[in-house]
Amino acid sequence: MEISKRSNDQQSNKHHRSDRFFAVEGKWYYRTREKIHLGPYEALEEAEDGLIAYLRYLHVAERRE
Repeated sequence: MEISKRSNDQQSNKHHRSDRFFAVEGKWYYRTREKIHLGPYEALEEAEDGLIAYLRYLHVAERRE
């Protein structure tokens, strides 16, 4: 699946994907562009999978508009 940028996103060659993930008291979360924290997940890999599922959901929802 290819993830495209929204038309109002700033263009940048730098990706700070690792900034999206953080742990609190041993639980993992990810941060969306809208600054929403989603989680908790038991492991970083689970949080990464959660982010991929979230992005797929957004992609499908955007195509339906």
